[in-house]
Amino acid sequence: MDSIERITQQLNQRIKTFTPLAGGDINRVYLVETESDYHVVKINSADRFPNMLAKEKKGLMLLKSAGVAIPQPLDCFSDEEMQYLLLAYIKEEPVTPKFWESLALNLVKLHQNTSHHFGLGYDNYIGSLKQDNTQTEDWTTFFITKRLNPLVKRAFEHNLLSEKELKQFDHLHKKLDHILPREVPSLLHGDLWRGNIMCGLEQTPVFIDPAIYYGHREMDLAMTQLFGGFNPLYISVYNEAYPLEVDWQRRIEINNLYPNLVHLNLFGRGYFNSIKTVLNQFT
Repeated sequence: MDSIERITQQLNQRIKTFTPLAGGDINRVYLVETESDYHVVKINSADRFPNMLAKEKKGLMLLKSAGVAIPQPLDCFSDEEMQYLLLAYIKEEPVTPKFWESLALNLVKLHQNTSHHFGLGYDNYIGSLKQDNTQTEDWTTFFITKRLNPLVKRAFEHNLLSEKELKQFDHLHKKLDHILPREVPSLLHGDLWRGNIMCGLEQTPVFIDPAIYYGHREMDLAMTQLFGGFNPLYISVYNEAYPLEVDWQRRIEINNLYPNLVHLNLFGRGYFNSIKTVLNQFT
């Protein structure tokens, strides 16, 4: 049974069109038109990435419980070969300044959902990489042992980092406790680049493709600065509503070591220089 037949069976509706959507680096993503509605379906290998889409659904529902908008998960199912996540279709609007203000306030709302521990009760994925969310009480320990170290080790094993960079990371680790401010664990989107926020009806920010966990809120803020595309208005509104610790801008590059290591492992040496620059600066 092919994917269209499997989705038709699950929807119990005839599919009129099945159109690929752009932006699916990890999953295949399609717009599904039935006789009564539109849906979006994400498809991936059930064997290569066990429970990836089921965990994405759980992440979306946790974001929703925190009070932010998501594409409503309609169904999550699998067969022997493939896994599927069926989502409500979001009709996008052109972005106006109202969107950026709303994004800031929604991000504040998300980050004010807190926990006693950093991490999460289950592991998930960032991109196609497994993300270890084993809980700890200390952010620096979590950042080093659950975010940096696994990806540094993986990159070294694939000849993307050398022993010199490993030593530099060790030196950086010894300084982090004095660099990273202490805050309560906040619920994070976890993969907050511009492509993972849609502009829905009435300029509502809609959060997609989460890699959630409870972490330091500067991680989300830093990632919004990694690839651009964010109006600076959103930062000023956020900072007024929920003030950031002093010198948060100086920590952006350190916080972005994690997404840069993710991209180094997924896409190769094009991300090496960004990592090396930070290591040279702080070691």
